Order: sequence, then C-alpha cells, then structure tokens
Amino acid sequence: MMTKRQATWLGISVIILLVIVLAVYRLSNNEPEPEDVDEAHVLIESIETVNKLTVVADQGFEIERVDDQWQVNGRDEDTHQAYVEEALNRLGQWQGEAVDVMKKDVGLDFPMLALKIDKSDSELKVSIGQLNQSETDYYVHDSATDQIYLVERSLIESFPYYQEAFLDQTLLSDLDQITEIEISNGTEMIRLTNQNPFSDQESLANLTGWYINEPFNYTHFTSYSVTEQLVQLLNQLSFESTTTLSKEDEELGLMETDFTVQFSDGSNEKNLLIGKPATPTSYYGAFVEDTEVFTLSNEVVRIFSTPSDAFHDGFVKVVALDTLRELSVNKDGETYALHVSKEDEAVSFESDGESLNPEEVRHAYTNLAGITVTGVVSQEDLAETNPEITIMYQIETENGSDEVEVKFVDYDPEHYVVFINGVHDFLVEKTTTNNVVDAMNQLLNVSE
Repeated sequence: MMTKRQATWLGISVIILLVIVLAVYRLSNNEPEPEDVDEAHVLIESIETVNKLTVVADQGFEIERVDDQWQVNGRDEDTHQAYVEEALNRLGQWQGEAVDVMKKDVGLDFPMLALKIDKSDSELKVSIGQLNQSETDYYVHDSATDQIYLVERSLIESFPYYQEAFLDQTLLSDLDQITEIEISNGTEMIRLTNQNPFSDQESLANLTGWYINEPFNYTHFTSYSVTEQLVQLLNQLSFESTTTLSKEDEELGLMETDFTVQFSDGSNEKNLLIGKPATPTSYYGAFVEDTEVFTLSNEVVRIFSTPSDAFHDGFVKVVALDTLRELSVNKDGETYALHVSKEDEAVSFESDGESLNPEEVRHAYTNLAGITVTGVVSQEDLAETNPEITIMYQIETENGSDEVEVKFVDYDPEHYVVFINGVHDFLVEKTTTNNVVDAMNQLLNVSE
C-alpha cells in the first residue's frame, strides 16, 4: 500500500513532469509565453515630428521631408504628399504588448525588414520578425525600449513597404473630370462621352452615364460592366514605372504607333501613345505632349483594346416605360397604342380606352425593350422605306415631349436592319423581333 509521503512525492513528480512537457511543447513550436502588461505600448509616438523614414530591406528606400514637402529620395517622379501622410498615420497606430522572448527565437536576430524613423529630437529603429503561432501578431523589436512586442498583424501589413506606393503615378491629374475619350486601337476608332445628347427622361435607362458615338452613326447607351471597368481605370490611371529611354527610340514603337488614346475634359486634352511590349506584363507609353517614357500594365492596355461592340449595351433602344406618354406599334398594317397615365406616383396603362394589367404590360414591354442586336451593318445606301415594323415612343419630358421612331426594314431572310430616327447601325433577328412585337400587339388589341 502507498504511504501518504509516497503519494505526496508522486503528486509533485506529476506536476514537475507536466511543467517540463509544456515547456518542451512551447520551445518546439517557437511560441514564447507573453508577459502580461497593463497597457499596450505605442511604438512610434509623435508622428508629426518625423523628418525621415527609411525602409531597411533588400529593396529599401528613404522618404525625407524637405522644405515641408516629402520626397522619395532617388526618384524623379513627384511624391504624393497625402500617401506619405496616410502611411505615417498608420505607423502611429502600431502598438502591442511586451513579451519575454529571445530575438533568435522570433526572427529578430537578423530581421528581413525594419523601419528607421528620424525625428526632430530622436531616432529609433523598429524591426519586424516572424508571426506568432496563431498568425495573428508579429514580433516587433523597438530600439527605444529594447523590448519585443506582439503587434497586431493587420497593423503591420497595412503599411506599404515599396517606394512606388508613395509616388504620384497618376497620368491624368492635370485634367479635370474626363468628358470624352477617343480610342484608336489599330483596329477601329471608338469615341465615348459622358455628355448626354438626349433628354434626362430618354436617357433614364442608361445606367452608366456614358455614351458611345463612333464607330456608330447613332449615339448609343454603353454596357454597364465594361464601362464600369473603364471608369475605374480613369480614376486611377497610372504608370508602372518611368524610364530614361527616349520617346524617339524605334525599339519602343511610340513614334509610329497606331494605338492612341485621347482624353478630354472639355477644355484640355492629353494624347496617350501606346507602343511595343516593355516586359511580358507591360507596354511602353508616353504622351504626345511630353518627353517622358513610362510603362503601362497589360491590364490598362487590355481595357483600351476593348472592341466597340463590347462597349455598346447590346440593345436596339431602351426607353424606361414610366417615362412614356404613349407607345405605338405598327406591324402588318395594324397599329396598336399603349397610353401611360401618371397620378402622383401611381402609373396606369390603357389601350383603346380600356385598362390593362400593369404586370402584363411591364412583362411585354421588357421583352420589347430587350430586343438585342446581332450584328453591325456598315452599308450607307440603305433606305428606311417600307418598314415591316415601326415603333414610336412618345417620351414625356420637362419641356413637353420627345419622339423616338424605330423602324425595322427587311435586310435579308433572317434579319431586319434597324433605323432609329432615320439612322441605322445594327441588324436584329426577324424571328425574335416578330415574337416580342406580336406579344405586345396581342396585349394591346383589346377588341379581340
């Protein structure tokens, strides 16, 4: 039988064994035990007194305040002052709890990345080590206190550690809001504008606010998805890097290029030249007005290479139903009319004096407005005589009303050519068009 003394020593032995096991586990996982502190330590205080910031790394760089202006040393491009201030504000949020660990155990004996901060009255160096085991925090050494802290991962990773992030690489900063873009991509000329040629009511269904002129004869609405990409690009159009090469160098392909983009804000314009590939992921670029040569990412060039039919929204003519006073449809010599009435916010529909079911009207009209184009017709000698279908939209406007006349004229056995107010651009399938027009006329023919 075990004595009381033996039981006590056994219990102590078990406790010692557990402590040893836990210690070995921590060492094997390089997971130091944090030291509890009452308050988090702010690593970089008084950000407003910083005069120089050095990123110590393989691709390190310096940002220095000169005459109250920040400058990335060694770069000819302008330094974006707001970007520097934002980055410094992020540094001011770095804080963490002290931990009792060895530098060599957490990647701080020879750190791959560090920041050197020169202030007006002091300097310090902040070195960044490895992630903790849960990958939520970085081990960071502060030279001012000679302590190691656990700093939240998102704080460390939100700081940009590459010099391009502090440079003003925007290409259109000297233009106000862009109102027109003319793209000559070597295949076709495309002209886009955000100046509305229609009444507000007629253009209500255009979700993008942009319109495409060339290469078409009539001004059409643009595709939301493609135009949204273009608008986002305009807001942040930038170069990847500058070069010391001459724009006249034949190897760059800038002087003989047939790929140009003209940007206009209504008062001023800039003409972008796109040359030959600079790298597998970029092209040479330059402005006609400047001598500087830079590189553009493939993504930028890809968007400017978008064909005109992708910019077009794909529909013949979309007019919002609730903006109409009347819609008339003539086919096979029979004309039917839809009258739209508005009282307060309520909209009602009738034909030949009889009320129509609003849901049925909206369904039939959606199909009518959704007639899609199937091709482009470039013949200039086509006439809009003898249309097989004519749709007349009478649109209620602030100044009265506008009319839009859409005619479908025989082109070949499978297609109509479409004329909008006497102007033609597109072909549509006869079968699809006839089906949706017949469905609308059947709804409006209340006499049957």
